[in-house]
Amino acid sequence: MAELRAQALWQAEQEADALQAALNEEDCALFEQHVLGGVPCPLCGLGRLWSQAGTLLCTGCEDMRVPLVDEAMPMEDVSELLGLAEDGHRCAGCSLRPKFEVTSGAGPPILRLCCAGCGWSELAL
Repeated sequence: MAELRAQALWQAEQEADALQAALNEEDCALFEQHVLGGVPCPLCGLGRLWSQAGTLLCTGCEDMRVPLVDEAMPMEDVSELLGLAEDGHRCAGCSLRPKFEVTSGAGPPILRLCCAGCGWSELAL
């Protein structure tokens, strides 16, 4: 009986240590994102957005390659438009978190905000 208690206690300590390590890793990632500055990529969440020759790119993923309507659009405006897209979805009454997606059809790729729960699909940029 004492051996079972000792094993259960050891297992609980291991689980607590693993949880603490995961929380610490998440906190470190959030701090690193805060320190980086700039506009986080809405696709990967890790890289930062930048524009080159009128195309919006990400430092961390290859998926973000979207032409900008205004080649001189400042990153502050890009950030505001991304936030407005999320606000529009939230104001429509859906509490689920939508995802940004790059879609391409017959024309150039476009960045859309889509929600599988409510069917929301709107041009973000």
